[in-house]
Amino acid sequence: MNDLNAAIILEQLKKSETIFKKRRMLKSWYDQELEYLAKGGKIVIQKVSDESILTYYVILIPDRKAVAYKLLQKGIETGFWHTVHLQDIYQKRFGIKEGSLPVSESLAPCITFLPFHTKLEEKDVSFICNEIKKVV
Repeated sequence: MNDLNAAIILEQLKKSETIFKKRRMLKSWYDQELEYLAKGGKIVIQKVSDESILTYYVILIPDRKAVAYKLLQKGIETGFWHTVHLQDIYQKRFGIKEGSLPVSESLAPCITFLPFHTKLEEKDVSFICNEIKKVV
């Protein structure tokens, strides 16, 4: 690691408790807002302990691509899970075939990463979740 990267990391470490607290708060807001959809079986919310510090907020949504497209129309970008083992390089180099990781392959089309950064406020999470409720 060079000196510049080390200096940046040292400054970020000073803010770590504030960042961790905000991330836990974001998770709580999302959990509360999306609970209705989860109880109705429309989505699945990632289960992690309340002490965990998330870097992503993940939900499973059937027909993720259609939902993501509709959310993007409202200015909400989502992220996707990629089945890395099915990329050409892994298939050619290691002989991995489709079906070798059936659970990963079945979940991949549903895994959706919602916006999750410390600049989000409760009203932002509420807006995102309200738009999800409209399209799921």
